[in-house]
Amino acid sequence: MSQKSGHDFTRVFDILAFQEASYPQASAAASFRDGAWKSISIADLRALTDRVSGELLRLGIAHGDRIAIIPKMGSPEWLAVDLGCLQVGAVVVPIHPTSSPTEIQFILTEVEAKGCLTADEELFRKVQELALPSLAFIQHLALNSPGAFAALGSAATPHPDITSHSSAVTPEDLAAILYTSGTTGTPKGAMLTH
Repeated sequence: MSQKSGHDFTRVFDILAFQEASYPQASAAASFRDGAWKSISIADLRALTDRVSGELLRLGIAHGDRIAIIPKMGSPEWLAVDLGCLQVGAVVVPIHPTSSPTEIQFILTEVEAKGCLTADEELFRKVQELALPSLAFIQHLALNSPGAFAALGSAATPHPDITSHSSAVTPEDLAAILYTSGTTGTPKGAMLTH
């Protein structure tokens, strides 16, 4: 789809470059924290997304690997995690935070998830207690504690090779696997492309 800026975007993460070129706003995304709204600019969101991609590459994530995410509520950080996964060709597998350990284990096993990012230490421990040999890493987004995802820290830097990884992602590539709740039986995954 051609836009007024001349950018084409056919992959989900292409929206970042389009937004930055067309609408370079100081408030591109926001979340409510500590009693106030905190916003992030599109340039900062794009930089954070690049740091997430860089950390995933450092962790050994490759094109087509499945990364489970277990958020509790939306935030600019979760947006960057989602887009950062997609930018390196990883497949995002969101899991509801109230899912039982059995449901989580079923989904992570079925998709052969290579990594899992959780909202906090409680969910981190919930996943850590499962027997999941395919997981290369389990980390959480609660900063300044053991197991925290380094990409969100102030010392994180982008990987020098993000562009070559993002260039390899095609519109036909798998972007996400969304699972049903499993309330009426075994959860079923729907595969979505870019």
